[in-house]
Amino acid sequence: MDASQLIVDRFGDISERCGESARPTHLPECDKIIWYVVATRCEMDMEGFESIFDQLLTEDELLYLIASLDELREPAMAEAFRRAHSALRRVGFYDRPDRMCHEFGPELEAELAEVEAFFDSDQKLWSLDQKLAALIA
Repeated sequence: MDASQLIVDRFGDISERCGESARPTHLPECDKIIWYVVATRCEMDMEGFESIFDQLLTEDELLYLIASLDELREPAMAEAFRRAHSALRRVGFYDRPDRMCHEFGPELEAELAEVEAFFDSDQKLWSLDQKLAALIA
């Protein structure tokens, strides 16, 4: 089985084991990393980059994703999400959970668009299947 199919299958299994919280908080570390990376890339593809912050990840979860990317030895991806986190923190996004990214003005939107362009340039998050599969091998 190729790495991509292994990750698709594992993500489905992880999602089923998440329970009511719909989060892998009680699962092994490798499953958490897989869930956060795959959920993030799917959210970005289906709903757009800002949706990662508006709908999917809390601040703590974003920080976990960043740490996971560091663990996977993907410093450029981790740094890109750090830039997004810094921009969101700077405008007070996490202090106002009732607001969406676009409500914080064009400066934040421009910064997030730069980070999004980095990830879109070659579908970076989708290139991690080999590394994710190695976590469970």
